[in-house]
Amino acid sequence: MPSRGSRRLLAVLLGPVVLLGAASCADDDPSSAPGGDPTAVVATERALAAAVETHLGREAVAAAPLFRGDGLPRGAVGVELSFDRPVGDHTHVRVVVSPPGADPDAKQLRTCRTQPKTWECEQDVVGATSYVLLREAGYAGEDPGLVGAVGRRDGVVVLATAYGPFVPPAGGESEAEADDVAQSEELADLLRAVVTDPAVGLRTSEHYEEAGASIEDDRWLDWYGQGNGASEPEGYRPT
Repeated sequence: MPSRGSRRLLAVLLGPVVLLGAASCADDDPSSAPGGDPTAVVATERALAAAVETHLGREAVAAAPLFRGDGLPRGAVGVELSFDRPVGDHTHVRVVVSPPGADPDAKQLRTCRTQPKTWECEQDVVGATSYVLLREAGYAGEDPGLVGAVGRRDGVVVLATAYGPFVPPAGGESEAEADDVAQSEELADLLRAVVTDPAVGLRTSEHYEEAGASIEDDRWLDWYGQGNGASEPEGYRPT
């Protein structure tokens, strides 16, 4: 991802802004995922949204399922959520879970070794999940940057991205606004927690399933972009 034109991590998934926050740190104990068996039921878009809200600690302003026209890979489940910020545009979080090898965008984030030195990157293992977390630095006045993470464990790949607050380059925190630094760090904590949560996958816990079913209809859009008048995406189906 060396050029400005192609540097946007997971650009297909992010798409136009149409639809966030704070975040809690991931617990190193994967059994800490709420709701008992983390693979009790088949995951739905609403369950994924509930997982994000649980880790973030507050409700989204809006959430929507993703479809093939949004870049969703075959066999994947995905959701995008939008959260209020005290100042500036909403923050957006997108989560896509897919079978191994199905998501070409997740392949862009396999190791920190290939990432620019001005972007902060970490990779580690939490429980049964290996993950890579990248803070893609923004350009002041042009591009806020983004935070992206990929978690891999047996049978599933979890891709999560978030953007909204300005992401400073590595070593440039002292020149960035304190609020932006804090928010981008909180987003990093959020994505780390989401991609390493054993109940975020193609199967999920009854807790997330029930919480997702309880999301109010006035916060749940039929598709990504509906709030801005966008037409139904390719592959749309009622959820």
